[in-house]
Amino acid sequence: MRKQRSGLLAFGLLWLLVSCQSLELRVVTPGATERMRLREGRLRTSLTVSDSFFRTWRVVSATGFHPSTPTMLTVEFARQGKLLYGSNKSAGGCCTPNNFTLVGNQLKLVNVDPVPSFCANVGCLATVLVVGDAWQIDRVDATGLVLKGENRTITFEPVD
Repeated sequence: MRKQRSGLLAFGLLWLLVSCQSLELRVVTPGATERMRLREGRLRTSLTVSDSFFRTWRVVSATGFHPSTPTMLTVEFARQGKLLYGSNKSAGGCCTPNNFTLVGNQLKLVNVDPVPSFCANVGCLATVLVVGDAWQIDRVDATGLVLKGENRTITFEPVD
């Protein structure tokens, strides 16, 4: 009976070890975004995005987009992973993403919050921020934010 329990315990530990080979945890902290990956028994952490990212920004230039793409945009990257637009800090609506994920300096635009059902009938014009786009944060500090991805660049200035 004792050998059977120890055998089951050993099997359980082995199964746990094998199943946790690529466990990934994402944590947003006040000082930075941490990416922790447990792989082959090693813990990796990278701290890359400072507090200056989580604020309201205004687009000052956008390159690599179709000429008709509107670039007049003010957006807040809130700590809770929400995107808030304009001076009234409203949700994205039908045509723009309402959430983001941030891992290291990789920014992905998503819609986690439900989009109203009437959005299926809305014809959206192109915009610089699109659901599904992935961006690399090239620079972020108190004076500006630069996002780069797929031969496109968006430069933001902080809104006081």
